[in-house]
Amino acid sequence: MIVTRVETHDFRNLQAVALDPHARFTVLCGDNAQGKTNLLEAVYLLGMRRSFRATRTSEMIRFGAEAATVRGRANVGALMRDVEVQLKADGRRVLVDGKGVRASSPKLEGLAAVLFTPDDLAVPRGSPSGRRQLLDTAIATVWPGYQQLGRDYQKTLATRNRLLREQPSGFAELLDVYDTQLAQLGAKIVAARRRYLAQLLPRFEDAFARIAHSGVRGTLSYRTDEALV
Repeated sequence: MIVTRVETHDFRNLQAVALDPHARFTVLCGDNAQGKTNLLEAVYLLGMRRSFRATRTSEMIRFGAEAATVRGRANVGALMRDVEVQLKADGRRVLVDGKGVRASSPKLEGLAAVLFTPDDLAVPRGSPSGRRQLLDTAIATVWPGYQQLGRDYQKTLATRNRLLREQPSGFAELLDVYDTQLAQLGAKIVAARRRYLAQLLPRFEDAFARIAHSGVRGTLSYRTDEALV
């Protein structure tokens, strides 16, 4: 995805901003609290349909405004896509080429952004859940339906855990049903993660060799001896 135009309206402290990024790279500079990170967040929002900072949609709406909009145009392969994210306190709406889309829509394929912050340096040494989250985010950018698979897993897991706490009538039979569903969804998630890493491996090996210059071969593997999610 190559962004060629970004517009914001009442997004964070950016009341009305329009930017045509350079074809190769763009440097943002300015004083503190001028909105540099907010503009990066807007670009990320166009690619990923979510913020890398906000936990609530209302946090992204300028103080005193009722709604915010981020629009952009991007080259995705051979196509030019117009993307718009409408933000209100009770949620958000995503439009691609003027039409509303769902999270699993094929129109979202290729619309992705890569974010690197100092916090990412802790991923290799951090918790396994952090690495799984990073992997899941990457998979969702190329296989939109994967996001729904993750939501289905979490919903089933939450229902199963509630069942364990409450233990209603017919508890044992219900638990078997949810255990089966959880195992099936978990197997699909593991298969998707392994498939993604297998496709990524040749590029990773090449990049590692060019950067390290040590003769040591870098590789990727997925271990399932810890909790799945």
